[in-house]
Amino acid sequence: MTRNEYIQALLPGVRESIVHFVGAERERRARAMLDQYSTSELSLLYSKQVAGGSIKPPTPAVNVADIEAARSQGAAELEALREQHRERLSAQRAERAADRILFQRQQEEATRPQRQEELVRARQVIAEAQLVLRNFALNEANISLLLSVIDPTNISLHAISQAIASNAVTLSPATAEEHERFRLADIESHNQRLLSMNPAELKAEVRRESGERATHHHEQESNRVLAAQQKADSYVGYPEMPLVNSDGVKLDSRFFRRATAATIRVYIRRYGNAQITNAIRNRN
Repeated sequence: MTRNEYIQALLPGVRESIVHFVGAERERRARAMLDQYSTSELSLLYSKQVAGGSIKPPTPAVNVADIEAARSQGAAELEALREQHRERLSAQRAERAADRILFQRQQEEATRPQRQEELVRARQVIAEAQLVLRNFALNEANISLLLSVIDPTNISLHAISQAIASNAVTLSPATAEEHERFRLADIESHNQRLLSMNPAELKAEVRRESGERATHHHEQESNRVLAAQQKADSYVGYPEMPLVNSDGVKLDSRFFRRATAATIRVYIRRYGNAQITNAIRNRN
């Protein structure tokens, strides 16, 4: 407040204290008394009168522009605080993300030798499985497909076989060169097995293989004869032989093995040699 404002505020109280004069003279004397004080003294008197309730301080005038300016400044300061908070949160998140990535990299580096060993072992298992299953080619595409559905730590012949059988992977078939390697590997394995046998075991193996070859030759010859019979019978046009005869007896292998030669000839004339042979071999 200015000096004049202090005097105007204190003047009514001083004027009321002068009782021997009235009117303008009382006004003059009251103002003269106040003029004797310095501005700091007037400020002290004013404060005491306000504290004692003798003077009511004037209500400050409301300035809308000042209010709006203060409001805008407050909003700007609040937004600045929010931005600082967001920046701190973003920095904290970035720091945590960086720590997580660094930890993952450290873990990867620590386990890299182990993972490389697991991949080498997995590729070896796949190569060995291919020699056993022989139903897929050993190439990078097939290896990658198998490792994409089977964990390298859990890979095995059974797991590979199951993945193929369940159509979890579709692998390219073995090449002609690989089939040739399979054949040569079988020959080599067979020869090594023979070399490891003692004379008695070798003789027994030779007899077994000779029997198998004879059986295989007999089956081939029987199939050739049956095919020739079927071709010859096709020219005659025999009807298809039923499963049972008119008496309800099954016309199967057991029936013809127990039948007389005359009965078999009757059926051969009726249905052809090929159908009788096939019934003896395949109808059980």
